[in-house]
Amino acid sequence: MANYAVRLQRTASASASVGNVVTGGRRMKILDFSLGFEGTPADVACRADFQRCTTAGTSTAVTPQPRDAADAASSFTAGQNHTIEPTYTANAIQHSVSFNQRSWVRWVAAPGDEIVVPTTANNGIGIQTPVTPTVAITASLSVCEL
Repeated sequence: MANYAVRLQRTASASASVGNVVTGGRRMKILDFSLGFEGTPADVACRADFQRCTTAGTSTAVTPQPRDAADAASSFTAGQNHTIEPTYTANAIQHSVSFNQRSWVRWVAAPGDEIVVPTTANNGIGIQTPVTPTVAITASLSVCEL
């Protein structure tokens, strides 16, 4: 089981996804993530939804980095700064977190409670921010491939 680090950034937007990860032929699990804002802080609320998607959309590619240099390159893909949003599965939110722009948030899965992406082609998880101001957001994910 190989672990990878993925950093996703979104430029100032109130509606675009922060980014997504999409399976490349192997099942994957999101083990933990952190989210935070860039720029001048304000007292503004934000919500991030980790939702299943069935297409990657059009975005800037991000290369997942192996945590152990001896591991092979990942088979999954990652993208940020979407110009065309992923196709999200209705009501398939796997995790939702609310936080304030003056802070950051970290979530670590309890063993057996990871966000799991099936091996099905083009399936993945996207990070949407349906409640947010027009700000830049960075997400850092730990993902393992099985």
